[in-house]
Amino acid sequence: MMRIVSTLTVVVAVASLAACDQTNPKASETGGAKPKPTLVQYTDALAKKANALFGDTIESRAGKAGDQAANRARNAMSSSNYEQTVGDCADDDCAGHNAGFAWAKAKKLEDSETCPSDRGDAFEDGCRAYGETIQGSRDDARGAVLNGKDPPT
Repeated sequence: MMRIVSTLTVVVAVASLAACDQTNPKASETGGAKPKPTLVQYTDALAKKANALFGDTIESRAGKAGDQAANRARNAMSSSNYEQTVGDCADDDCAGHNAGFAWAKAKKLEDSETCPSDRGDAFEDGCRAYGETIQGSRDDARGAVLNGKDPPT
């Protein structure tokens, strides 16, 4: 709420000064380069302050939201298998998919690119599904925050 009030204060200040187009008299007296109008100087300073206040904050909020979503996904999958999480197996029994999923969970492997490919396609698919589920949750939450929306819960 405080950030919204601060942002609105900045917007109101800039809007109230929008009609002003005065130059800085001290700068013009020095004989140097043509000075920026006072409004431009003021808005440049406000833009720098706004970037310092909000630029990193949005990015860090997105990172935190992504980490929280990844933790929720890990917790949700802690007592489930591939079949319960994804639900669709290429073969009838899902044994290979479930084994790969369990292996990735036990190894805490969240980078789906490092899943072993020498244990069969079903195992690799199950392994990849674990990491992709976590990464997908992280990406969805980050994207939501960066787009000004609440992260999915």
